[in-house]
Amino acid sequence: MLAALFIKNAMKIIQIAGTNGKGSVATYVAALMQSAGMRTGLFTSPHIVRKEERIRINGECIPEREMDALFEKAEGNYFTKLTHAAMKWFAENGVQCAVLEVGLGGKKDPTNLYPADVNVITRIGIDHAEILGDTIEKIAEEKCGIIRKGGFVVTQEQRRGAMRIIERTCAMRSAELHVVTKRDAEELGVELRALGSSQPINAAMAMTAVELAGLKPQPGCLSRVRIPARLEYDRERDILIDGGHNADAIEELTQCLDEKFAERDIVLLTAGMHGKDVSSLAEYAKKRGAKVFASAVKNERSRSAEETARIFGAEYAEDESSKAFQMAEKAAKSSGALLVIAGSFYLAGELEELAGFEIK
Repeated sequence: MLAALFIKNAMKIIQIAGTNGKGSVATYVAALMQSAGMRTGLFTSPHIVRKEERIRINGECIPEREMDALFEKAEGNYFTKLTHAAMKWFAENGVQCAVLEVGLGGKKDPTNLYPADVNVITRIGIDHAEILGDTIEKIAEEKCGIIRKGGFVVTQEQRRGAMRIIERTCAMRSAELHVVTKRDAEELGVELRALGSSQPINAAMAMTAVELAGLKPQPGCLSRVRIPARLEYDRERDILIDGGHNADAIEELTQCLDEKFAERDIVLLTAGMHGKDVSSLAEYAKKRGAKVFASAVKNERSRSAEETARIFGAEYAEDESSKAFQMAEKAAKSSGALLVIAGSFYLAGELEELAGFEIK
């Protein structure tokens, strides 16, 4: 019913799948669509502080009461109900363009119920292996489930196995593939707020997708876009916060620390979920001689502070994240070290106010 309504209203939809960079690309796409004068709906996950962040129109979060009412009326599992709630809210509020971030995989994701004008596949890596598969090729197959017959597909340069699957799927479905390169990112010529090395590529993919949707965006708007909890640096507080929790995201974090903060001592505050491999972050912390404070988050899948401390060889363990933050910040200030909060979007959300960041 809702999908038919969107087709009838000729709403433009851009759908984004991938392992890393989905949220960034979605946020950039929404900003570019708004710069083209379009009333834009943005559906993303996870949220950082409150659930209403997942559903926005022109940057404004859905009111809590409205979201709860729409969610209760929808059918299906949690994410399906959330997706339908978002789309109904967009339909009822005159949205002209919708940006849909896939929750998990692609093939069976509820965002696939709404035909997209352009599909974007960001960098593919190993994550949720117990659900999506334990090889790049298996995961790519799941992500390519969003590709539609005769549609437009935007991606970046991928690992060989992933690119082979993307190219094959596009050929089978007669989809037009556009591969964004580092040169495309350089030619975009916009200074971005987020520090990550992947952000220029993410911005260039967003630009390509919006242009393929037939719009004329203003790339200058990208310099003002905030990507919450994705390598955000608060210069005044001297805090770097990042929610990345898989191997590729951790690699980008450590690369950023080596390139931009190579001479700094580090205090690391971290927490994480069961099933997430943070061994590379633990190894990096040891290599950099970081003082590590282990904590936990208010989530049933969270590791305890003691479990995380064992992984990192940390001396300090405190389950209450606010207390752990106070301890870590004090240690960083007393030694002149950079405070790094990393390992979990849930941790970033719990510390949002304390760390001096603000969701807008």
